[in-house]
Amino acid sequence: MKNRWRLEIPDVYPSANVLLRMHRNVKKFKKLKDDWAWRLVGAGSRGIPIVKRTQHRTVTVTRYSPGVIDWANAVSGADKLILDFLVKDRILVDDSPTFCTLRVLAVKSRQKKTVVEIEG
Repeated sequence: MKNRWRLEIPDVYPSANVLLRMHRNVKKFKKLKDDWAWRLVGAGSRGIPIVKRTQHRTVTVTRYSPGVIDWANAVSGADKLILDFLVKDRILVDDSPTFCTLRVLAVKSRQKKTVVEIEG
């Protein structure tokens, strides 16, 4: 049986377009990455065991917001802010397909939130 963890953040991560514009301002981009790292810690990421070197995990990121962004923007935003943190915090070995399967969903909703589900 695979283990499952769920992290819920009461906000949405920015799209890739926003990140690309912000990427030029290194301080702003670093502050955003740090902010999202603390949001993931606050949501309970420290309760997820450190991954074994050969372990594969599946990560599903669902972005709930009043406006739905296109799939490419949703995937890139999740990769830069969420997967990078999960690798840095040793919840994932790497964000390559060998060690991680990423599923990203963008759902239209009145409530803004991001749900990260990790299996493996």
